[in-house]
Amino acid sequence: MRSLLGHCLPRSAFSRAGTTFAQVSGRLLLASVSLVASLCQAAGTDVVWHDNGPPLRGQVFARNQDGQLLMAVRREWLADHVPDVAAQTTAEEADLCRQAWQQVKTRLTEAAAQDAGQQDDNLQAFLDREGNRIDQLLSQEEIPAFQFTWVHLPVTSVRRVEAAEPEWRQLVQWGWSEDLPNIETLSRQRLHAVLEEKQIDPAANPPALSDRLPPLPQTAVEWQIRLALLQDAFDSGVRFQGTGPLMLRTTQTLDISSVLPLMLQLLSGEVDKLLPSRHAGDQQPAAPMNESPSWVESARKQANPEGRFLATHLNLDLDRARVVVQSRFEVHHTETGWETIWQDQSEASAAQARPDLEQQIAADPRVQQVLQGMTLLGLADQAALNRALRFGAATMEAHEAVERRFATFRSRFTQYLDRPPLTSRRATKP
Repeated sequence: MRSLLGHCLPRSAFSRAGTTFAQVSGRLLLASVSLVASLCQAAGTDVVWHDNGPPLRGQVFARNQDGQLLMAVRREWLADHVPDVAAQTTAEEADLCRQAWQQVKTRLTEAAAQDAGQQDDNLQAFLDREGNRIDQLLSQEEIPAFQFTWVHLPVTSVRRVEAAEPEWRQLVQWGWSEDLPNIETLSRQRLHAVLEEKQIDPAANPPALSDRLPPLPQTAVEWQIRLALLQDAFDSGVRFQGTGPLMLRTTQTLDISSVLPLMLQLLSGEVDKLLPSRHAGDQQPAAPMNESPSWVESARKQANPEGRFLATHLNLDLDRARVVVQSRFEVHHTETGWETIWQDQSEASAAQARPDLEQQIAADPRVQQVLQGMTLLGLADQAALNRALRFGAATMEAHEAVERRFATFRSRFTQYLDRPPLTSRRATKP
């Protein structure tokens, strides 16, 4: 299910018992919220019934620190269907925008004084451009008319929430992107037909609409997360890779030189170092994505000076002939400690042939030298060599998939300094 920011959203119910509702960008955990609600999936938008008027149609985003539900609603629809709420949000929006812009300006001034000459040149150029843009916005009497507006609802006033059906939500996302009228109430069939008339593939991922959302003030933790993403985007980043509990710092993305040690361990029969229990029935399941396994703790200890990192863990499953690549981006803040900002994983079958990648790996001089040596010494036959090549190719494919998704996630929060909102699950202070 895609959000306005382009993130995947989980389908979960709301209840007084405290069911967690979290927005996950790629796996970005935003906030938990307990609501009085029943979950139905009969619409292309989230529908919120509340005590302050007719139901709202849009997208539930998160719960604010002051106990309010944050929801993005198309401005034109809100004015037509819930004018009282529209009038209230319009009156509040200008103040919130100016507060957000002034906050960014102040933080840029403080950062310039503290980090003079220490920033990457390209990053500094970006910060300067954003500073000029913010100054221009603050100098204008009127704020821009964004396509969407934020609606803040007290959690106590929310009676029921109907989450959008995933495939239907994707159609609505396309409709919003094209700024179609009455998109919130069009039937699935009609919306599908309208998109096809516009020669839009409804099955394709719709674009993120984060630039059509007004800014909101950011907590200190949110601001640090955004800067960490910017630093990762503009410099070489803080990267770790590994196959076991110990992660090694690297200055490059995974390539043939990174895959070669895995192939060597496969060929030399030392794969037990990667998988301590490889016998049938003995293999332990991978740590859940919401926990902090030992490889993450290893990266955290090494990344304390920088306070941010992207760690990639490679897991070879010989019994199932597959590779599992897990990746996390984390940021450290004095108030909250280490925060998992994004996490994802990708699997690839090592039983599948990938001729191009396998040929690329086999043609590498370093790999050729190793393979020839193993063959001459009688340590590996052709079948073993082919298997090692397939595992190497599967590893590279899975890793590239995770890297692409992280780059997509990161780009959504590094276009502007004032938006879209990036809410940390434990952020408490502005």
